[in-house]
Amino acid sequence: MIRGCYDRLYYNIKVYHHQQAQSSSKELLLQVTANMSVPSLKTTAIFTILTTALLIPIECSRITPFEDESFVTKVCKKTPYFDLCMTILFPDRRSYGADAKGLAKIVIERDWNVAKEIQAQAWSLAHDGRKSHDVRSKCGKCALEYNEIVLQLIPRAMRMVDVGKYGVSIEELKDAARKAKACDEQFKGKGASPIINMSVHDISLVAVAIIKLI
Repeated sequence: MIRGCYDRLYYNIKVYHHQQAQSSSKELLLQVTANMSVPSLKTTAIFTILTTALLIPIECSRITPFEDESFVTKVCKKTPYFDLCMTILFPDRRSYGADAKGLAKIVIERDWNVAKEIQAQAWSLAHDGRKSHDVRSKCGKCALEYNEIVLQLIPRAMRMVDVGKYGVSIEELKDAARKAKACDEQFKGKGASPIINMSVHDISLVAVAIIKLI
């Protein structure tokens, strides 16, 4: 956007100089005499160019975020979890100017970071002597599932996006979502899960939806 503004400015300056070159010396002399001295004309021209060069990036930067914000909103509306999608992408400055592929990578990165936190939580609970044997056993299984999510599934999904193998990336993320959900379902009927892990399930599906837009 900003480069385009500079290109238009450069083009207008070239046109101006071309038109001035075509003017006769007499016409130019009359114009200068009627309006201002030559030094004043030079000063005014320099001031105008510098002022325009400073203002154009500011004006362009004001336009771009609104356009990108609209794009992020449109993309998130095509995901199964709009609010979650906006929570991830809207505050991230990398979202501005990014295409669907760039947005997908931001979401996958968040998915990986959340998965690492849950993996650490699961391992901690699995070794917590204050918990029952049943809880520790199930948390241990969750930790193993998340170990695969963190070390294999999500990193592979990111690599596949980078090389354009979007179908493979989608399958890896769906697998991560299934494993995250399976971890939580171990505790159904026996109280709330001590591991808050459904976010990986949801974030993975948000990433899947965005990848499908690429």
